Amino acid sequence: MVVVATDAGFRFAYGPGSFRRHCLEAERLGLALHVVRAPALTWDVDRPADLDFPAPRAASCS
Repeated sequence: MVVVATDAGFRFAYGPGSFRRHCLEAERLGLALHVVRAPALTWDVDRPADLDFPAPRAASCS
């Protein structure tokens, strides 16, 4: 997941090596970079098929 202000001029990257390119882009723009490695936040989207995932289950209060 990448979180960046819409007016930062950030150029997003896709495909192999996109994480490294995102890091370099943050450096180029002088943006603070904080990498969080949390499996619950991991979802790499490089191709349209990467969006084919099961629908989340509704939370239950019972």
